[in-house]
Amino acid sequence: MKFTEYEAGFIVDALVSHVTELELELDRLQEDGKRPIFAPGFFRMISKDIISKIAHLTKVDKVSVYDNTDGYDG
Repeated sequence: MKFTEYEAGFIVDALVSHVTELELELDRLQEDGKRPIFAPGFFRMISKDIISKIAHLTKVDKVSVYDNTDGYDG
């Protein structure tokens, strides 16, 4: 079973929001002189991999595939 484009967008938006909060938390910890286990950018790197997997698990509408294809005459 694959995600619809709406479902995939919802998941990606939630992931991006969460990763942003995690990265801000890492910044706050470092400002307080603490040394977090995760390096800045770690969660962004992981999220790119997850988003790639979501893209492969998403139903693609035939039209949207060709919208980004150069030279397609439809």
